[in-house]
Amino acid sequence: MSDENLLALATYAYALSTYYYYLVNQAAVTKRKPKKRRFWMIKMHADRTKNDEGRNLLADLIHEPSGQFDNFCRMSSSDFELKIGPAIAKKNTRWRQAIPIKVRLAVTLRFLATGNTYRCLHFLFRISSQIISRIVPEVCKGIIDVLRDEVKFDFACAGITETNFRKLGERRSTWRCIDCKTAQSPASTSYNNPGIAVRLEEMQATLVNITQQLVPLASLIEDVKTIKLEISNLKSSVEFAHQTASQLSVTVKSLESRISQVEEHTNLIHILGADLKKFKEDLQDKEQWARANNVEIKGIPVKKSENLYDIVDNISKVIQCSIRKEDINYIARVPSLKAESQKSIIMALNNRYCKEEFVAAARKHKELKVSQLGYADEGHVYVNDHLTLFNKALLKKAKDLAKTKNFKYVWIKHCKILARKSDTSPTFRIKSEKDLLKFS
Repeated sequence: MSDENLLALATYAYALSTYYYYLVNQAAVTKRKPKKRRFWMIKMHADRTKNDEGRNLLADLIHEPSGQFDNFCRMSSSDFELKIGPAIAKKNTRWRQAIPIKVRLAVTLRFLATGNTYRCLHFLFRISSQIISRIVPEVCKGIIDVLRDEVKFDFACAGITETNFRKLGERRSTWRCIDCKTAQSPASTSYNNPGIAVRLEEMQATLVNITQQLVPLASLIEDVKTIKLEISNLKSSVEFAHQTASQLSVTVKSLESRISQVEEHTNLIHILGADLKKFKEDLQDKEQWARANNVEIKGIPVKKSENLYDIVDNISKVIQCSIRKEDINYIARVPSLKAESQKSIIMALNNRYCKEEFVAAARKHKELKVSQLGYADEGHVYVNDHLTLFNKALLKKAKDLAKTKNFKYVWIKHCKILARKSDTSPTFRIKSEKDLLKFS
């Protein structure tokens, strides 16, 4: 491989590495907070194009007939514009003139040849370091695009694959194809400059290695950014889930405590409900027991200055069951929801046996009427046990259900409500509304 090809290869590789270095650091540079500009263009930059003596070094080098421009930029001015100029040309705008192609190439090649910083090149070419930082990557990219097809590697000349060439390892820096070995004899190499050839070979191997390492760097940077973003989102999701779980844990504990209290209260309510039901039943039984010796007589009209004992005596004569005055504890009419003329007569006897005999005799005399007691009316007279209000309401409901369910018998005996569906059916007692479910 000739020195010219090696020089082109080195320039191509150096431009490639500089371009990738620019891509890696571009994100960090853009994050810097821009400073407020105090000048549209400083005077030194505005005077760059003036052709005063000693003020424009590049113009002097371009017009220098001795070829010092080639030593300064390591490439002739004509080679610039011929090979790379069209790829990096910029158009003028209404606000400012574009930097010429020669200047852009000179800045880039000077940077690649010397390694000077953008600030040093700023004072040399009188172009701001910010613009130089954009010129160098753009021109490097143009160099890569233009010289990509002209640079030939030895493995391509020999007809072997790039994979097999890379397997050579450390020997890649000294390996040469047959044509290149024949074209470049040891004598001519020593005569030209053997030190430069060795250095170029070392640079070639180093730059090839750097190029291979930088190829996946751009994709790796994007992958790292994506991974960092995903990790950040995952961290936020985990923190939110942790907070939600903590809140749910507190809520669940509070609900469990409240549920335990509700269960305790529910159990207590059931116990109290059962006790209350038992107390009500006991109270009803005691209230009914207190009326065990009482007889309730219905259907006798109310008269002024009536004698209730005489009425009871007349009834006892009709039903043929005598009641002495001494057997009666008290006798009185009680208020009723019906008219005043239909107030019931309550007779409390001193002993239960007299009461049972009186009620049984009255029931046998089924056609007991008011007219038999000296009244002008023809209504019926009813003699029954004196029930509590609860038992009276329960008796009414039982009779209504008996009609609906075709029960034949519902009656009172010893202050107890009894029912039977037919003559052969068993008898059952109705003590509460729950017992009404037996009508089926």
